[in-house]
Amino acid sequence: MQAEDGYMTLNIKTQKPAVTSDDPTASSWWRVMALTLLTLCMGMVVGLVALGIMSVTQQNYLQAEKEKLSGTLQRLARHFCQDLLKQAEKKGSVNHKCNPCDPNWRYYGDSCYGFFKHNLTWQEGKQYCSDVNATLLKITSRNILAGVSDMHEEEIYTSLQWDNPPPNSSQKCACSHTCSGAWRVVMVILCISCMGLLATSIFFGIKFEKCSACPENWIKNGESCYYVFTNWKTWLASQEYCWKTGSSLLHIDNKEEMDFITSKIERSMGYWVGLSQDEVRRTWLWEDGSPPSSDLLPRHQPQSTNQVCGYLKSNSLFSSNCSSWKYLICERRA
Repeated sequence: MQAEDGYMTLNIKTQKPAVTSDDPTASSWWRVMALTLLTLCMGMVVGLVALGIMSVTQQNYLQAEKEKLSGTLQRLARHFCQDLLKQAEKKGSVNHKCNPCDPNWRYYGDSCYGFFKHNLTWQEGKQYCSDVNATLLKITSRNILAGVSDMHEEEIYTSLQWDNPPPNSSQKCACSHTCSGAWRVVMVILCISCMGLLATSIFFGIKFEKCSACPENWIKNGESCYYVFTNWKTWLASQEYCWKTGSSLLHIDNKEEMDFITSKIERSMGYWVGLSQDEVRRTWLWEDGSPPSSDLLPRHQPQSTNQVCGYLKSNSLFSSNCSSWKYLICERRA
């Protein structure tokens, strides 16, 4: 509306900056990269654990199958050998090459039996058997009793049982070593890859946290980034210019922040800040609607019928016509 004195009153309302696709957080992309690397590393750790469990399970299964097959083969070989020995005995020979026992010892079941013609006491017989790495006969079943009875001749002999030789432990270990070698190599490779991913994630995190918290050529202080534009613009044009860069005009919270900004600008020049005066109440407000602290109120200048805005110069805030031309300072969060 036109006032009585002939001047036109300009009513400027503060607008909120629009959200654009060109305003990503400066450090967001490296955080996504770090999260991706950590996720891959965790996946590799889970895969490593699963591979280890599967390998151990498979190893145990193969070992059990090996022992089962070995036992089956031993039983078949023993029965076959015993059949050959019986046929050899019928021909008058007891030293068949299939016989696992010492010469003149009889093979039956899992043991070797020797029959000796010596008149000895029980204690002497026990000692004699011990000297030949054997023990006196121990009958644990009727089958052994029947087998020994079939083997002895007309006279009464002192009977001895030869202990079974211990199994070959080195043979048992061979399969375990062979089966576990492949997955151990895979485990080492996965561990090295995981450590590499972790190191890369930490490296990118530290690098971009320090270097990319603010856009290029912006100044970082605390949790804010600042850019001093040496372009002459009105207050409203300066506000729109900052919005296009995903920021807003400078909002000064305290004297410390003002001192920092003043150290980065030319003290003789004026720079628009996000402070304007409500034309109805004549109160100073920042762009977000909050009032400045009492020690940051702009110094009064000659009053004008046009809207008055604030600008920074020589470590102080001043007021001026919003349509005047000055430099500007934009601010955004780091």
